[in-house]
Amino acid sequence: MNEQPFDEPVNDVEGYIDTADDLATEDRWYPGKYTRRLLLAGLGAAVTVVDTAGETVERFIERGEKVSDEWNERVNDVRRDNSGAGERVKDYARTGVNVLLDTVGVPNKGDVDTINMKLNILSRKLDEIQLQQVQPAAKGKPASGPEGDTLS
Repeated sequence: MNEQPFDEPVNDVEGYIDTADDLATEDRWYPGKYTRRLLLAGLGAAVTVVDTAGETVERFIERGEKVSDEWNERVNDVRRDNSGAGERVKDYARTGVNVLLDTVGVPNKGDVDTINMKLNILSRKLDEIQLQQVQPAAKGKPASGPEGDTLS
């Protein structure tokens, strides 16, 4: 590399580039020897990136579609599995409250409903007994008025 970099005068840029191709095979240095190679390497890298990016984007899109379908399927599975969760939670809470009320000794809704039903049955039986007592007494008495009082 003892030679001067500007040994050959070149007046034409196009001629310089053409001679650079010829000189590229030689082992001597000249202006632009590596510049052209770097330019071509950069251009090749850019084209490779564009080609690879297109393929990569297509792979990303395909993978994204697969993942989206998988997630939607999982969401639907969870929704199906938990469709009765609200009722299960209500039943669980109701059972817990009933156990707590039983422990404390407070009647729950079922107990109150049972008591009301028994009270209604007893009320009907009491009404029947009172009606039976009134009817025989009414047969032995003189005719009564509309309010049930005897006419005297």
